Amino acid sequence: MNSKNIIQKLNGRSGLMPVPSEQGIEELMLDLEEIGLKISDPETKKQVLEAMAEPVVKEAKRITRPGGMFGKYRKTGNLSKSIGKEWSPDNPNEIKVGWGEEGFYGKFHERGFFNKQYKVFIKNPHIRPAFESKRSEVGSAGIKKYKEILGG
Repeated sequence: MNSKNIIQKLNGRSGLMPVPSEQGIEELMLDLEEIGLKISDPETKKQVLEAMAEPVVKEAKRITRPGGMFGKYRKTGNLSKSIGKEWSPDNPNEIKVGWGEEGFYGKFHERGFFNKQYKVFIKNPHIRPAFESKRSEVGSAGIKKYKEILGG
């Protein structure tokens, strides 16, 4: 018995779900191939990663805003303004969240540094805590953007 006969026989039985025709299976395969191409497109990856990074950037800016976690030492707002995201076509599967030139000292606060004047080690992380607090939003933003791109 060939596959066409099996499909016809199964479609005729009561209580069973209809089995897709060969044409339906071919259409499904083409749709899946199209989805695969969209998902692997670098521009799609960029859009999804940027959407995923946005909640982290916003939270890191909130933490470092004037009067935020740095209190009286935080006067210019340069660190908060310089926090952003960067995507590169050379590495399309990742996006970097960090500081621009104006906030070059953000890495010292994130990792910690020794203040010679006050003889104390200072550590004010803000990127990692921003990511940790927005972890679920990051995933949701990615899923939402994929659905938007794929039309679902």
